[in-house]
Amino acid sequence: MLGRALQERGWRVAFAGEPRFFGDPAVAEPGEFGFWPLADFSQEEAMDHFRKVFCRPSRTFLRRQVEDELAILDAHDPALVICDFRLTMYISARLRGIPVVSLLGGRWLLQYATRPVEPARTHPSYDVLERILGANLARRVAKPLQLRILRWKMAPYHALAREHGLELPQNIWDWFIGEHNLILDTETMGPTAPLPAHFTRVGPIIWNPEMQMPSWMDEIGADRPLIYVTMGSTGDPELFSLLIAELGKLDCTAVFSTGGQIECSPGELPANVRMARFLPGAAVMRRADMAIFHGGAGTAYQAIAEGVPAVIIATHLEQEFAGEVFETHGGGRFYTMREVKARPAKLVDGIKQMLHDPAPFRAGMEALRQDYEQYDPIPKAVECIERLASRRESGAMNGAGT
Repeated sequence: MLGRALQERGWRVAFAGEPRFFGDPAVAEPGEFGFWPLADFSQEEAMDHFRKVFCRPSRTFLRRQVEDELAILDAHDPALVICDFRLTMYISARLRGIPVVSLLGGRWLLQYATRPVEPARTHPSYDVLERILGANLARRVAKPLQLRILRWKMAPYHALAREHGLELPQNIWDWFIGEHNLILDTETMGPTAPLPAHFTRVGPIIWNPEMQMPSWMDEIGADRPLIYVTMGSTGDPELFSLLIAELGKLDCTAVFSTGGQIECSPGELPANVRMARFLPGAAVMRRADMAIFHGGAGTAYQAIAEGVPAVIIATHLEQEFAGEVFETHGGGRFYTMREVKARPAKLVDGIKQMLHDPAPFRAGMEALRQDYEQYDPIPKAVECIERLASRRESGAMNGAGT
């Protein structure tokens, strides 16, 4: 979305990353953008870093990432780098003096948080502490322990930065701050204290692929509530199986978008369940009475745009942020994957209540929807990006920069 808007303004745009993300014409037309391949973690490795205590990247692999990044920056000398949480790029860009625009969620800016941040319930340490200490004491102990674990996980990044003569911030919340920072959240979803001048809240940038709705959607009547289930790119097969089984028992129609994380033939599904590998999310959300998802920002804003109450089942910290906001504003319910697997009945009871009396939850979504509609994110983001890039180009014509 940003790349297209920037190219319309005369900039050349190239994406760098794993080739698997750029082979789908639903994402980009062949040749629409430049593409520079970069090694990255597999999805399984990335989730392990979030979900396992004693798992962190090796310095050898991070060193390879920096080497690849420096080769690209030296070959192409871009006017700036737009970075979405690729932590090694903050080392590489600074080594070459190239400004970074960071794409951030508001709740990631814990140094500017408007209220104390609770310990992560999805963190693998939380389950152990709760079983040993009980819920109240675990909550007090978990936060400092989780911060220590996070510092340990970040140690290979700091060691690599020092190898290159850089001392980057110890706090991860300061590590990914760029020369300019675009906050891709509404104020309600990502509240912050007053921010320095190199931050701009642009609001959510939502991408919706152009896809045909499956023909079986036309067969779904309006006599029963429609529940839309999606877990984005970080779903868990066991959680999908649990949801299929439990929703199959309810008086509803459940439509699953699996991303290929679980495969079932139609004969293996309950009569009231439909499944597809991918679906046009915004269009399905428009028809839904309830959404069940993992708390990812894209689906969260689709639900907000349509005012659809949601059950959020978070699998890591960032997804907890959305769950807390939805629950606080009365727009839905928030669970963690660990809680749902341990007590499925608690989830089912919550879903039944929301289906039986949806009005309070729809009212809760209304405040989130009204806040969402204030933003016109792409023009504001492009303005900030152009201003920083043009400064480095020293007055050159826009078309000269990448």
